[in-house]
Amino acid sequence: MKISCVIPVHNSERFLARSLDSVLAQTRPPDEVIVVDDGSTDGSAGILQRYGAAVSVITQANRGVSAARNAGLRRASGDAIAFQDSDDLWPSGRLAALAKALGSDESADIVAGRVQMLDERTEKPRSRENLETLHRLHNMPSLLIKRSVFDRVGHFNEGLRVAEDTEFVMRVRRHGITFKLIDEIAMLYRLHGGNISADIDRNQASAMEVFRALSLLRRRPQ
Repeated sequence: MKISCVIPVHNSERFLARSLDSVLAQTRPPDEVIVVDDGSTDGSAGILQRYGAAVSVITQANRGVSAARNAGLRRASGDAIAFQDSDDLWPSGRLAALAKALGSDESADIVAGRVQMLDERTEKPRSRENLETLHRLHNMPSLLIKRSVFDRVGHFNEGLRVAEDTEFVMRVRRHGITFKLIDEIAMLYRLHGGNISADIDRNQASAMEVFRALSLLRRRPQ
């Protein structure tokens, strides 16, 4: 199985190197790592240059995370697609575990591991958060997805700037795609002041856009 990893980047110099390192240091690393620099204006481009041939970089004007992921998907040549966010971490061994689960179960289209929340200051679980690691299917970096899933349901909705992952998973469920859940921690989600998901107003507006998009899909003839 050939695995492609797609990483959208926008003004991520603070966390980018550690995020990339966590991908490249996997016991079973991706066969290709595609980074899409979505119009960064900070030092992200300079950080990416340091990785040389270890990563394939696509540079585009800022169009949002959906457009960045889609650009990576168009470049990817893998049979399975993994995603990473430029401010989060992959724990060691996560890709090997997900790949084993996906390769050993022909009925599975997507394998999902658990998500661990981290505090940006200590990089330990936040005491005020629920410390039980959970399956959060809308967190793309916790998944390994067969390429055929995108052929069936399409790519990410570029009309959404946030909640695009939630909309994608809801579309996937409409198509009867099979998820396989494993206990492996597959993603360390870094909580910090810059998280776009912390923008409550934007999340509320995007939730409405998700419902509108799905409503339009339901109205289309099958």
